[in-house]
This record gives sequence, structure tokens and C-alpha cells, in this order.
Amino acid sequence: MRSKRELWVCLIIILLASITIYLASQFKDLPPILQRGLQPSTFPIICATIIIILAIQVWLRSNINPTNEHEMSFNHIVLKMMLIFLGFILLLYIDFFLAIALTTLAIHILWSKKTRLSSVILLGAVLPIFIYLLFGILLDVKFPSGIINYLQ
Repeated sequence: MRSKRELWVCLIIILLASITIYLASQFKDLPPILQRGLQPSTFPIICATIIIILAIQVWLRSNINPTNEHEMSFNHIVLKMMLIFLGFILLLYIDFFLAIALTTLAIHILWSKKTRLSSVILLGAVLPIFIYLLFGILLDVKFPSGIINYLQ
């Protein structure tokens, strides 16, 4: 049986994603001379639409596999998410890639039931490298400067 809390969480996610879609649809279109592909609003709209679809799917499947053992309280989950978000914001002032690596590690350690050190280190190292290669080199996106950028 689905609880009211699960419904409210799903509705809040849908509301936030809908606000994102609305705000992204207000972006100005690029002039024809600058158009080489997608408009700036396309990526946020696609991501928010996927988030809405996944939220509905999680809510619909919530009663298929009820998890009573080792169930954390809602307040405990919110506290973990707030700590991870606060840590990410604080680490952004030190270095962008360090923030991504350590936040990935924190999420993996706090949310997984079985933590293998090798997979945690691999995930924490591979994700920032992949992001840098994809966005920094391939798409030529400029990242905020930090400790790692000064070493280059």
C-alpha cells in the first residue's frame, strides 16, 4: 500500500521539475546565426521530464517491493541529504572537481548497504575525470577555478 508521504514526495518532485521546465522554456532562443544544434532550454527540459517520469515510476512501484527491514526514518534520510548538499556547497568554494569526487563518495558510502573500498575509490575518481573529459575537453566548457585547475 502506498503511503501519503510517498505521494507527497512524488508530487513535490513533479512540482519542482515542472517549475524547472517552465523556467527553462522562458530562455531566449539563439539567433539563427548561432544555432548549431539544440537550444539552451532543451537540456534542462529533457532532464526535468526524465525526473518526472522516474518519480512517477518509483511511486507506482512503491508497493511492489515493500521494505520493512532496515527501513530508515524519513527524518534520517532528509538529514543525510541536507548534509551531503551542505558539504557539496562548501566544497565548491575549494574546487569543483574535488566537490564532485567527495560528494560522489559520500553518497555511495551513506546510501549503499555494502561498501567496497575499491568501488568507492574507483567511482570517486572516474566520475570527475569523465566529467572533465566530456565537458572540459570535448565540449570546451569552462569550469570554476580551484586547487586542481591551478595545478595544470
